[in-house]
Amino acid sequence: MKILKRLTVGILILVAICLIFPPQGKAETKMDFYLNWSTPYADHIAIFVALRKGYFKEQGLDVAIKNAKGSNACVKVIGARKDDLALGMADTLAILKAVGRGIPIKSISAVYQSNPTAIISLKKNNFNTINDLVGKSLADSPTSMTYYFIKAGLAKSNLDFNQIKFLAVENKAKDAMLMTGKADAIAGTANGQAVNIEAKGHAVNLITMQDLNIQAYGMCIIANDNMLKNKEVIEKFMNAYVKGIQFQRNNPQEASVLFQKEVPLKTLDIVSKKNIMNIKLMESKDALQNGFGHQTQEAWEILQIILYENKVVDQKIDAAKFFTNDFMVPETKTVFK
Repeated sequence: MKILKRLTVGILILVAICLIFPPQGKAETKMDFYLNWSTPYADHIAIFVALRKGYFKEQGLDVAIKNAKGSNACVKVIGARKDDLALGMADTLAILKAVGRGIPIKSISAVYQSNPTAIISLKKNNFNTINDLVGKSLADSPTSMTYYFIKAGLAKSNLDFNQIKFLAVENKAKDAMLMTGKADAIAGTANGQAVNIEAKGHAVNLITMQDLNIQAYGMCIIANDNMLKNKEVIEKFMNAYVKGIQFQRNNPQEASVLFQKEVPLKTLDIVSKKNIMNIKLMESKDALQNGFGHQTQEAWEILQIILYENKVVDQKIDAAKFFTNDFMVPETKTVFK
């Protein structure tokens, strides 16, 4: 009887100790994710969904979101990371130029299968194809990425660049020129300027890169060569990120509400419209067949040729150096189901 009492007392003491000092679980792996801008914007919705919904924690990751001042800054930061864990987001131009300069990075997922570049015009002008631009004015910055894509689109349609009236302007001036009728069309982004112009009461028409049969990726997730060795960590990250993408696609309004808290200066209406456009940019025949974020050497080669022919890069290298599909986790196959 005394032995039973002692055993009972011992169990109670053990329970009390566990309540006061609960056993610690396995420590979460700390890592950083760099945005490609100084503040979050709609391209980053899935990252914040995964963070706020606890998807990273489910994978045993403690992800700190940090800001870089643009894609060019992001590739430099990621390329320089050596002994710690970090991923980032950057556009394809920055990736291609960085790899060409020897910065050791690769794209591990082409989030946007189609570049958001578009020819934007007011709906009342009824421009539906690139041929409608012949003899019309188009405003853009000659140093903008959109400028090179439009030139490539014209060439692909057997049109000479001189067949349109090109107006060289600063990027910040383009929206006003279109809305005031000083330009018949502008080169911009379907998920940026187009949404902002419509929010100001002007219905627009878009001629997208898909309309021009140009597949050039948009935003991608990047890693440096050292990080690529951490296969397990990257796969855990992608599991959580893809879950965030699925939530963004299946619950666009709820995802927009969640994200808008990160950027209160943007209205929920604008965030929601950009979100819908971004969801469309994720789709392509290749991604539908092979999974979210899948990349091909052909698409990277197309981008490289466009930039080389426009003297944005001064050399061509093996396009396989720009990307890897090694981190296509099984969940990527379910995104478009």
